[in-house]
Amino acid sequence: MSLRCCGVGLIVSLVVLTLLTSTFDRHEDRTNLLAMVTSPAVPSGESLYQLPSVWTTDAGSRLKLEQLKGGPRVLAMMFTHCPSLCPTLVRDLKALDAAMPAKTRATTKYVLVTIDPDHDDATALHEFRTHMGLDPRRFLLLRGNAHDTQELAAVLGFNYGKGDGRNYTHSNLVTVLDGQGAIVHQQIGLGTDLSRTMATIQENRAR
Repeated sequence: MSLRCCGVGLIVSLVVLTLLTSTFDRHEDRTNLLAMVTSPAVPSGESLYQLPSVWTTDAGSRLKLEQLKGGPRVLAMMFTHCPSLCPTLVRDLKALDAAMPAKTRATTKYVLVTIDPDHDDATALHEFRTHMGLDPRRFLLLRGNAHDTQELAAVLGFNYGKGDGRNYTHSNLVTVLDGQGAIVHQQIGLGTDLSRTMATIQENRAR
């Protein structure tokens, strides 16, 4: 009798485990899980602008990260066909920008870097800009090659990987750079808590 009970218990456990695995196979749940467990890179004082990589904007122009010098930069990684997490983050960044004092806003810009260079060419990035209503004076959209994208993600402590189809599993990391490209603040998502990011940007406005 006890062996039969153990056998039934084992079968039930396996069924539950299978259902849980199936649940986390969905893009939204896997990205939320990664967002909870990813730890941002520890700010080191080293400038991100030392990276030699060359990037392409949604307008087709090419630039190096060092050309972003001059004021606080709020950087996030995303992909244009992300079903929920990326659009939500971008809307939160727009809310942050709208809430910012005028003097701080004048020196602050936002940089969105795609993690899917195979599909997100300049045209796709521009369509994303139009769809999300991103002011070209405020938001810069960038695409690099696979190696440079992976290198930037590693420096930032941003985790991502291929999911089902064209989806990606990825963390939900927002990074603030000072005027020289050093990481001064990182936060997992923004949500309704804009205060910490806002305070860091204001502190670094003149740097």
